Amino acid sequence: MRLRLRPRARLRALTITALAVVAALTATLSLGTTTSADAAGSCTAGSQISVVAHPDDDLFFMNPAVLGKVTASGWCTTTVYVTSGDAGRGSAYSTARESGVRAAYATMTNTANTWTTTRETVAGHTVQRSTLKALPSVQLVFMRLPDGNIDGTGFSATGWQSLEQLMEGWIPTISTVASPSQTYTQQTFVDTVGALLTKAAPTVIRTQDYVDGFGSDTDHSDHHAVGQLTLRARNAVAPSVSITPYLGYPTVQLAANVTGADLSAKAAAYYAYAPYDSLICQTAAACAGQPEEQWLPRQHVVADLTAPGTPGGGGTGTDPAGGGGGTGTDPSGGTGTSAGNAAASAQVTASSQNASGGQGAAKVIDGVADGYPGTATAEWASQGGRTGTWVQLTWMEPIAINRIVLFDRPNTDDQVTAGTLTFSDGTTVPVPTLANAGTANEVAFSTKTVTSVRLTVTGVSSTTRNVGLSEMQAWTPASTTTPPVTTPPTTTPSTTNLAGSATVVASSQSTSTAQTADKAVDGVIDGYPGVASAEWATNGGRTGSTLRLTWAAPVSIDRLVLYDRPNTDDQVTSGTVTFSDGTTVPVGALDNAGAATTVSFAARTVTSLTLTVTGVSGSTRNVGLAELQVYSG
Repeated sequence: MRLRLRPRARLRALTITALAVVAALTATLSLGTTTSADAAGSCTAGSQISVVAHPDDDLFFMNPAVLGKVTASGWCTTTVYVTSGDAGRGSAYSTARESGVRAAYATMTNTANTWTTTRETVAGHTVQRSTLKALPSVQLVFMRLPDGNIDGTGFSATGWQSLEQLMEGWIPTISTVASPSQTYTQQTFVDTVGALLTKAAPTVIRTQDYVDGFGSDTDHSDHHAVGQLTLRARNAVAPSVSITPYLGYPTVQLAANVTGADLSAKAAAYYAYAPYDSLICQTAAACAGQPEEQWLPRQHVVADLTAPGTPGGGGTGTDPAGGGGGTGTDPSGGTGTSAGNAAASAQVTASSQNASGGQGAAKVIDGVADGYPGTATAEWASQGGRTGTWVQLTWMEPIAINRIVLFDRPNTDDQVTAGTLTFSDGTTVPVPTLANAGTANEVAFSTKTVTSVRLTVTGVSSTTRNVGLSEMQAWTPASTTTPPVTTPPTTTPSTTNLAGSATVVASSQSTSTAQTADKAVDGVIDGYPGVASAEWATNGGRTGSTLRLTWAAPVSIDRLVLYDRPNTDDQVTSGTVTFSDGTTVPVGALDNAGAATTVSFAARTVTSLTLTVTGVSGSTRNVGLAELQVYSG
């Protein structure tokens, strides 16, 4: 939709560029260690505090909620920006963004853009606090930690640091990008945010999505990290105060719900910020068709989105794009980010797609490198596309990448023989002939920080009818190896895997994250930290957890192949399989990395089997399986 600003808002948007330098210079900067929080006075109506990852997250994802109270009589407002939002571009860019949010809050309060900025010590760490001179009840706090990149791999300019890596234990500490340098551990970060909460004495706490995990959706790694750490801080210092997590990028999956005066005010605040951020659109016309245009008319809390992704459909029969026979299901739902592969965090568009046949453009990032004649609905197929066909990945924020990995449709007819990668910075890289069998083709280049990449097909084989891809990966520089994407199982010499025809129930399942019992037989051997929605995970299940497969008619079987959840925490260390005829077979420890474990036994004819977990690792929180296969012969 197009955003129509009131004349006054348009005037501000047009003049703010010229005022940017003046505004930055007129803000009064004090380098003392005293704080200015007390200048806000009493908050007789209430106090709201928002803790967000980047300068602008509050403008996009928490407005008009913040707007509704920022000028209300008796309300105090504190917004904490955890990272500098530097995007690996240095202090000039990140400090400009700080000036941008100051301009936005001045616009929101209809006051002069004049601030007092002081250094203050909070829980032993130095932060910057800006207080609006005309309305001291409005304060902004900058912690200036490094932007972690959309997938948590960080940027070379800041030593590849990220909050996700800190939380996962991959790095013991994280240091700020601005002087004086501040170093945080997980606990000291929580202590500092807790002290900021205590100082604000909030009646309302807002933060980002702490419900969904890293790589479980299309959201920024920093958003999840800040939400989870803020929740820990709130639980420590203000457990009785309500806390609300807001959706970030996934808000576009829901309906627009900001209209009228709220939309005008939200847009005016954004367009006051925009001139200070060189990586985003500056006007309503320039934002048309961009992510910003989708975020402005939306504000959703996490509870509004009950489950990530869209379940795929299954089927048997001919190639939906017009080829021969094949079977398969797309169980991944297009969510989940493998470490270092930023593709799954992108929005996907294409010149055409076979949506009715389940071969939509989004299948290039579903984590499954397959297609007709295997899993036909795991690939993207155009509708009659040959040369000139394109597919594009677009990210919500700039991301650093240095290689693209492409997988052609695996059928022998449709083949890309040449192409061009075009990046948002205007640069291009040629693409050679892709392997016709659908194996990986890596295209490497110097690191680029971009918001999109488009593959345009410039050559196809003579037999091509519907050109496309089974998968497209975009790798960040911090990734030293390319983990394999999911491919059809080749670990057992089976005839037919009978698990897919069974009805599956479990003692518990994580429905809200799409990690349901049926994912144990979906044909996709993967799970968190890869395609999280391709595995079965219990809700806090450990020993005693069960998974039961039931067939409508008796089946003859002689072996099972089990794949543990591939994360390093959750592991089945022992189990028992009980069959409908009363017999049992023991199960030993499953490979913790998710590789195949085969359990063979004398053939038996049964109508059901139940796996009961009898042992788990000490770090297990939610036991489960990436896959369970059942074979005969």
